[in-house]
Amino acid sequence: MAMAAHRRLLLRLSIRPAGKLSHCKHNQKHEIAKGELRFLVKEPGAGTGEFGYCADCAREMIDQAMRDLAELRAQLD
Repeated sequence: MAMAAHRRLLLRLSIRPAGKLSHCKHNQKHEIAKGELRFLVKEPGAGTGEFGYCADCAREMIDQAMRDLAELRAQLD
């Protein structure tokens, strides 16, 4: 008998090149040039938009998420 797949925690996250000049959702002073990689977060639900973040802000967000996950993991041990 097959086991059910585990639920994914990281929903609707991706890294793609920007199609045009845009600004980081976290800091509007950070420009993301056309073709530059950006971190995209799509909110759950139908009809919701994507939010793009520059590489520097994305690294900070990912680092914080990793710390948060490590803390949750430690609580289980």
